Amino acid sequence: MRLIPRRIFFSLFVFWPLSVVRPASILRGATRLKRNATENATLPLGPVGPFGQVGSAVIDGMQLRWSGPDDPYSAKGTFLMLHACGNTCEDWYQLPEEVAIMKAVRQRGFFVVAPQAFTNCWTPQNEGPIVQKALQHFRVGHTIYGLDKKPLFGIGISNGGGMLSYLEAIQGVHFDGHNYIVSAGAAHDNNPGFFATTKFPPSVFVHMVADPYAPVPTIQVASNSLKAQHTPVLALVAPPRPLVTFLDIEIGIDRAVLADVVQQIASWGFDETRKGQTFMKFGHAKLISDHLMMHPRLGPLLLAKSRAVNEELHVLDGVHAPTATHIDTSLNFLLHGGTPQ
Repeated sequence: MRLIPRRIFFSLFVFWPLSVVRPASILRGATRLKRNATENATLPLGPVGPFGQVGSAVIDGMQLRWSGPDDPYSAKGTFLMLHACGNTCEDWYQLPEEVAIMKAVRQRGFFVVAPQAFTNCWTPQNEGPIVQKALQHFRVGHTIYGLDKKPLFGIGISNGGGMLSYLEAIQGVHFDGHNYIVSAGAAHDNNPGFFATTKFPPSVFVHMVADPYAPVPTIQVASNSLKAQHTPVLALVAPPRPLVTFLDIEIGIDRAVLADVVQQIASWGFDETRKGQTFMKFGHAKLISDHLMMHPRLGPLLLAKSRAVNEELHVLDGVHAPTATHIDTSLNFLLHGGTPQ
């Protein structure tokens, strides 16, 4: 595994890409974006679909996707959703963990607005002002629904958590709550970063115990710094999942095929027993994903859903991956002002 130099890693808040298999169309997406600011007085909503009202725009070259309640006047506020390295704003509507997070937010009556980084990862110093403008443009563009006066929350996965903390501390975007998923936000090593210099809103950290990019000690440093400023904090562990849970994922692949995948993982010797349950060996998600895509029988069956399969294997691994684990607990904590429910 190629490591990112530490000074570059933390200066850009860059975390390891979470989606390894990406269609060429997505990789070309950033180059297709038009660098013309959209300055409509209002932002029209699209048709009602599985995710409610939907719409999109390009703000200063940044692609923006959103969805909201069928009755937008009933919206309780807005959630800014910041994707991880290697992902896009479209993944909130396509990949299983992101979809579960987005649906949980939408079920609570909020608009979801998701910008897309220009490149593989967010670079807060360059894109922070544009994300701020895009978010402001979205809320002002929907003033008719009162969004500019309703609560604003943020969810950042991995590198997206670095952008979220940057928006609060440097860009002055004031949120009512933050949810960091496999991200220590602005903290790194034993340094709390912005968490020590800025008053933050109630914050949730959902982390994984073996995560090298958001390690447990750094999560603790971030939590302690926030608590010192009397900010409500909730830290939750997303543990590795037993291999058998792979059979229950809903990604449009037949359960029998998923069972074959679990059996194949075992036949390769990539499983191990812990506390009476069978898990994937730590750190083997990418290797297993690569092996599966090259498998003569399983590869063609999984190819169309390769990114979803890859994501769920990383969730099983429990090292570093987008995860909807604890999303209901996290949202309830934030929506009640940092009070555990």
